[in-house]
Amino acid sequence: MALEWIDGPTLSEVLCERRGRPTTPGEALATLRPVFQALAFAHERRVAHRDVKPANMMIAGAAGARLLDFGVAKLMNPEDVVGSGETSTRALVTGFSPRYASPEQQADRRTGPWTDV
Repeated sequence: MALEWIDGPTLSEVLCERRGRPTTPGEALATLRPVFQALAFAHERRVAHRDVKPANMMIAGAAGARLLDFGVAKLMNPEDVVGSGETSTRALVTGFSPRYASPEQQADRRTGPWTDV
């Protein structure tokens, strides 16, 4: 396996440094657009990340943020229809960050792309 080396802080670190200094909606969108694109790419390929949070995003300079750590990601079943609400991604091992978990993760219910949103 080969991984890309990304040199930069996590979004969590940047937010801590910027505490008290607002970010404009345009700046936030420019920074997070690559994350949205990565999630769309994963969802199109039947992968739900399930742990989207600032600590799992790295700022890669002008390229914006990169989405990291697909450690609790789940490949959805091919017969499931994404967007139907019927996609089952339950795993035997549950792993998520409680502070950033979706209601369905907290309630141990079905997860999928909507969990990332």
